[in-house]
Amino acid sequence: MDETAAALGAFLEATTDQVRRLKSTYSDVLLVAQDAVAAALKGKPLYSPAQQEYAKEFKHWLQDPRGHALRMSQCVSDLSTKDVTIASNPSGGYGVPKQLADEIESFARPLCPLLKPEVCGVMPVTTSDFHQPVTLADSSATRTSESGTRTATGTATFADRVPSWGEYSAFVTASQHAREDMGDRLQRWLAKDIAEQIGAQLMTDIVSGTGSGQVLGITHTAPVTTADFASPQRSMDAIQYQAMAGASIVLGDIENLLGNFGEGYLTADDFTFIMRPSTWFKLFGVGRAGTGSIEAPFLMPRFSLAGLYGFRVETSGNAPAATSNQFPILAGDFKRGYLLVSRGPGMLTVDEVTTVGQVKYRYRIRYGGAIRQGNAIKALKWATS
Repeated sequence: MDETAAALGAFLEATTDQVRRLKSTYSDVLLVAQDAVAAALKGKPLYSPAQQEYAKEFKHWLQDPRGHALRMSQCVSDLSTKDVTIASNPSGGYGVPKQLADEIESFARPLCPLLKPEVCGVMPVTTSDFHQPVTLADSSATRTSESGTRTATGTATFADRVPSWGEYSAFVTASQHAREDMGDRLQRWLAKDIAEQIGAQLMTDIVSGTGSGQVLGITHTAPVTTADFASPQRSMDAIQYQAMAGASIVLGDIENLLGNFGEGYLTADDFTFIMRPSTWFKLFGVGRAGTGSIEAPFLMPRFSLAGLYGFRVETSGNAPAATSNQFPILAGDFKRGYLLVSRGPGMLTVDEVTTVGQVKYRYRIRYGGAIRQGNAIKALKWATS
């Protein structure tokens, strides 16, 4: 009897201890969930304690690079594998920690919509001679009877694309007094100011860049009217354009532009229009044909602030202007159409010597870009031919 009672007592004690542990675990899960929800509502990612500690040390270095050199070195040694590949050079460059790098990219996205993962996104690569396999034309299928002769289909021809590279950098200057006074706001100010400069320049080059010390632009090779399956096939670097029917844009022009796409691109979840805000505003109230707006109230289901004909619209002040012979509206599946890659982490150099009393922050990052599949992107030309 005593043995049974002892066994029951031990069992109850073990059960109670297990319940206590489960409650503690449940409490921890709730705390993590609450943090995740709070971060999601604020639009901010969660960071590990190591990342947070590194960001704090990085901020100290920004404010006083010399006084925190030893601490920064130790922090780099301990945490480099958790955040980013860290390096230093004789000019004082340091790898940008993940939190600051994320903020820079986040602030740059409104100015360069192709940085958004849902539009195109950036692919990190580990070598500057990166090659991307592509197809020169869309594949086709055939059909035959049960006993009919099987013939070859119009299978696409494979080739490779090599992005054109350029270093994108921004200089942000602050007085030494401002650096001392800004405190915690320094990192956010750096991120926003740097992102605006680099985002604007990158978007300009994605549209029309020459490929020499910069990414190769979508319209650098003059767009043509040649259809996707014409023979001879148009250049791999050239996209197709659709001219307007008249001197003023109408919704029929947008419909004609969409009509040039293969169905596979139109059904893609990431199909997007890109244009300037001023061009987007020009479309409000226009009719389907002519210049009147009598049909506009009936077009709201397919034309609204949320999109155009059911497709996403992204605006950028660095898209081409709606002026004569320009290509102010780009549309397509940019993930399939444009190759945008980055090489290595962003680097930051602090210069507090050149100008007495001022501190200059130089951020630099390498981007590569080129047309990936010309059939996936098309443009509307602000002209009648």
